Amino acid sequence: MKKIYKIMALALIAVMLLGVCACGNEAKKKDPIIGSWECEYDATDATLDDFENAFGYTPDIDDKFLISMYFELNEDGSFELGVDRKATLKSQDKVIDALLDELVDMYYRQMEAEGYSKEQAEQASVAAYGCGIREYFEQIIEKAQEKNEDNEYVLEGYYRIKDGKIELSEDEDDFDDAIVLKYELKGDKLTIKSISGESDDLEEFMEDKGIELPVKFTR
Repeated sequence: MKKIYKIMALALIAVMLLGVCACGNEAKKKDPIIGSWECEYDATDATLDDFENAFGYTPDIDDKFLISMYFELNEDGSFELGVDRKATLKSQDKVIDALLDELVDMYYRQMEAEGYSKEQAEQASVAAYGCGIREYFEQIIEKAQEKNEDNEYVLEGYYRIKDGKIELSEDEDDFDDAIVLKYELKGDKLTIKSISGESDDLEEFMEDKGIELPVKFTR
């Protein structure tokens, strides 16, 4: 009988230990927000709005201008938020090619309205700019790209989660001047709903790129 009691006691201890281990594993489970997040923000409309403001009409193009962003939230409390420059430029180049076609066609239409043939319009371009009209537009775009060569946004530092917000700071121990991101996390979707705090640089970057909230990231 004593032997049976010992076996039952051992079994009970084993069950209790399993419960403790399970609780321990649960406690060590990492925060679901930790990981690598990506976003392809469609900035096509903002780009076409700029085109319309400059030239008076909105071109009909098939290509999309996608700004590829990433948000790394690491287990050690560090983070990196930035733009994948290579992927973004690849998307941008496709849109620029489409807009170049629009600009060249617009030039020919305007010159035709003034009585110039296409050949005469090209000759007028060479006389005025020293090159054909497409090459002239390409030079303008190339200069603009060179001007923005260093316009690459990367924000690094430390983060903490507090009251349903992600606080970002350069200093691991000081979040008094943090950028504050109000967010919503649903499965593999992280939505940044608002930005506040010391966020002037981030908001300026977003405004410059035509990025509007909410911004939705996925794993």
